[in-house]
Amino acid sequence: MVGWPRSSPRTPATKSASSVDSQSSSNDSSDVPLGVEIRVSIGIFSYAGQLTFGISADYDEVPDVGVLAAGIEAALAELVALAE
Repeated sequence: MVGWPRSSPRTPATKSASSVDSQSSSNDSSDVPLGVEIRVSIGIFSYAGQLTFGISADYDEVPDVGVLAAGIEAALAELVALAE
């Protein structure tokens, strides 16, 4: 596991007096790189109270990556339901 912990703003940043409503494509969590020996990478990006997950995978080696994505989605939905 490799991680780059960074804090992110809890409120939207501003640029030229306009608020930045979401992450830009250059910071997209789906742009998580794969390494030579890494077959699945998961990126987690938080910004202004939102949490985004992105998954990159070598489909030839991990053809069921959709199962992982569905599991993350279901687990997060369960956490949200418990928090409400």
